[in-house]
Amino acid sequence: MDVTGQAFEDMQEQNLRLLQQLREKDDANFKLMSERIKANQIHKLLREEKDELAEQVLALKAQVEAQLQVVQKLEEKERGLQSALGAVEKELALRSQALELHKRKVSGHGGGTGVPR
Repeated sequence: MDVTGQAFEDMQEQNLRLLQQLREKDDANFKLMSERIKANQIHKLLREEKDELAEQVLALKAQVEAQLQVVQKLEEKERGLQSALGAVEKELALRSQALELHKRKVSGHGGGTGVPR
C-alpha cells in the first residue's frame, strides 16, 4: 500500500510538472502568435506606406516632366527673343549709320540755300 501510495504521489507530481510545462508551452505559443500578428500588421502597414511612396514618386516624376517641358518652351521662346533682339539691334545700327550719313549730308550741303529741310 505504501509503494502504491508513493507511486501515486510521484505520478501526481509528474502530472503537475507536465501540466506546468504544457502551460509554459501554451504561453510561449500564445506569445509567438501575438508577435506574428503584430509582425503581419507592421508588414501590411509598411507595404501600404511603400505603395503610397511609390505613387508619390510617380506624381513627382510627372510634375518634373511637366516642369521640364515648360523650361524647354521658355528656352525656345528665349532663343526666339534673342534672335529678334539681334535683328532689332542690327536694324538700329543700320538706321544709326543712315542717320549719321544724312546728318553729314545735311550739314555739308545745306549751307545758305534758305530752304528748310
